[in-house]
Formats: sequence, C-alpha cells, structure tokens
Amino acid sequence: MTFDSNVTPVLTGMSTRFGSVLGNEVVEFYGTGFSVSATTTVFIDNRECVVDSTTEDTITCTTSDKPYVADTPKLEIYIDGYGLVATKGRIFLYTSRWSDAQTWGYDLAPQDGEAVNIPKGLHLLFDIDVGPKLSFVNVEGSLIFPPDADPNHLRTFDAHFILV
Repeated sequence: MTFDSNVTPVLTGMSTRFGSVLGNEVVEFYGTGFSVSATTTVFIDNRECVVDSTTEDTITCTTSDKPYVADTPKLEIYIDGYGLVATKGRIFLYTSRWSDAQTWGYDLAPQDGEAVNIPKGLHLLFDIDVGPKLSFVNVEGSLIFPPDADPNHLRTFDAHFILV
C-alpha cells in the first residue's frame, strides 16, 4: 500500500480544537478530497461523532459524550472508497470545563486555598474569568487556557503548579 497525495483526503483545519465531555457539540472539519456522496464516519477518542453533512471540503458532525478514560486523544475520519483522512497530527480534545458542576462531582468548584489534581487523560478547560487562589495544582493531564477574542480580557489564575 502506498500513499498518494493526489487521492488521499487531507484534514486542513477544524472549527474548534476542543469540546465538552458532555457531547452534543457541532464540529466542522475542513480539508481537501472529501466526498459529498460517500459514507463518512468520524470517531473522536473511539466515540462516534455523528456526521450531519459533508461537502467536498467540509465534514460537519455532532459529538457524543465521553466518560473519563485515561487515554491518548485520537481522531479518525474515514470516507468510503477513499480511506482514512490524513489528519496530519490534528486532534480534538474532549474537555471538562472548570465552570461545569459535573467536573467537580456536582459539588462546589475549588475555592481559595484548596488544591486541584488533574489526572492523566483529563483535559481541563479554564473557561472562567477569574479563578480561586489555589494552594497548588497537580497537572498530569492538561490545563487549557483558551484564546479569547477580546485582547483586553485577561484570565487570571493564581496557584503553585506541580507538572508531571
């Protein structure tokens, strides 16, 4: 089997790089060599992203929920008759949001002086304006500070970090 860039579909971008572990979010994948008529399947971390529509350069799907599993992020897009789309290392991260009560077991989010542990395989999105002053944060997974469209908006987070 050989790779032929003239016939292999290629992923060039995504509408977003991360979404909620709760699912039900629309993601658009952009690329070349997609098909309007061929059956297309998308799996993110082995969870189906239900394909809503396809064009020659866009695949739109709705994410499933994703229970916590300490795994490595994985994106697979398959187009019947064309094979796997070359993702070129691009991934979509299922994230737990700091602002979501489910992230904290439906209890209060961490308060000033407390500690936070982010275990391997968990991707925590800091989606609030100002966080508590924590005693420390142990990051084995990932802590994501998303870009903000407003250049005057500052996200603040004060803690001692232990990175593993």
